[in-house]
Amino acid sequence: MSSRTTILILTTMLVLSSGCEESLFNEIDSPDSSKLKVLSSFAVTLQRDGGLGTDDKPLPAGNEPTAFTLSAAALLTDGSVLTSFNRKVAISVEPGKLSADSPKEAKFVNGILKEVNVSVLQAFGPTRIWVEDTLGTSGSYVTGVSEGIIFSPATIQSVQECDRDNDPVCNGKSPNFFPSPLRDKFVKMYRSRKCGDLVVTNVTSEGFFVTDTSQGECPGAGNQEHAFGHIYVYNHSRPEGLQRGDRLWSLAGNVSEFFGLTELGFPTWEKKPCNERVEGDTWYECRGVVSNSSPDNPEDYAGGGGYVDCPPGKKCCPPDEMLLDMETPECSGSVCYEAECVPFNCKGTSCGPGQVCMKGRCEDNPYLPPPVIVEPSRVKSHWEMEKLEGALVKIENVVIQPIDSSDYDQYGQWKVMMSDGKTKITIVSRETVPSFHPEQETGACIDITGNLRFHSVPRWLIYPRDDVDIQEAKGCQ
Repeated sequence: MSSRTTILILTTMLVLSSGCEESLFNEIDSPDSSKLKVLSSFAVTLQRDGGLGTDDKPLPAGNEPTAFTLSAAALLTDGSVLTSFNRKVAISVEPGKLSADSPKEAKFVNGILKEVNVSVLQAFGPTRIWVEDTLGTSGSYVTGVSEGIIFSPATIQSVQECDRDNDPVCNGKSPNFFPSPLRDKFVKMYRSRKCGDLVVTNVTSEGFFVTDTSQGECPGAGNQEHAFGHIYVYNHSRPEGLQRGDRLWSLAGNVSEFFGLTELGFPTWEKKPCNERVEGDTWYECRGVVSNSSPDNPEDYAGGGGYVDCPPGKKCCPPDEMLLDMETPECSGSVCYEAECVPFNCKGTSCGPGQVCMKGRCEDNPYLPPPVIVEPSRVKSHWEMEKLEGALVKIENVVIQPIDSSDYDQYGQWKVMMSDGKTKITIVSRETVPSFHPEQETGACIDITGNLRFHSVPRWLIYPRDDVDIQEAKGCQ
């Protein structure tokens, strides 16, 4: 048998077998039945009272569903409706998910899908609803997406806080405990509001901890807990160029669960510059005391933040210097301000961890959030502790317990008894504070500051950052 004969037989078999199910190529009834018309795409439209959100006024992101009315048309390559398309299609959303009561599939009738009500939750940033011909064995995999819906950008809170009312695995039980609603997704996070920052609270040999100081309460508002506003970023190695107190403009990576700890993997970040104008911060750039400065006079015009004459008594700092606004500490580049202009590198002296150059001196970094005091009663509530996962915390008047040599030798872990005399919590310090030997300090009463991490067993651990984080307590009996 010749190869040509073989091809002819196979072709005939394929044509005959295609009649067993609906074809990928949908034919329109027409006088010219020899012309097969191919499903090319779906035109997807959305309706919502109040619109689909804008960059200036995004829809609120989170666990509360947002309702839309979805319609779609099956289209040919020329943009006309494929009226013979009568199939069920899959409906989905990315990023985010459809609510439990939203249909995940719907049927076209004569090429039209009419007004299907869907609700979206856990979406953030630009979001689209998808219609896909992927159901059954004869799906064509033709896809259509809606116009963009603009939700608020992702925040650390949207990554950390799961929905106990609607997510069945958000139950505090092994193996998931309280997993991220955005687990296994890539996210890019920004600060919650303009009153705070994403602040690095600790840098480790494998990553770093970040707190959103605008989450919950703005700095100085009294409540500094910033519930669900903390996260550990796993970088596989020490992050180059980051130190405690640095502020980040954005933070991105893949959300995962590591033995119950929500963390961000394969991260990228944008460090907020100290001496450059950043959108959202309020200052003018200038170039000294000038008259009639305008965009038409490039020698006098700084661009970016605008142009301004420095009033009498105020100075203009050059771009390589900084000064401090004492009401809202801010490295501000070139501005008019009633203060001295000083080099932000502290005359060549590198500031230590947790410090920043202020008026030419290394001072405690004003951006670092204070540690959250954890009482024994809180340790007993897994949900309340979950709000502080990744946070900088402090426990006071705790007593070092006899060391379990196997735990300490293998993991560097040791326990303290909290002030109620009943509650214990685990400390991990061997790598970060090698000079401290808890086996020699059994019974000592101390205060401990560090970052809070979760691990399935033991559940909660505190990681001191350096020897300053372990201090003799003053309130022990």
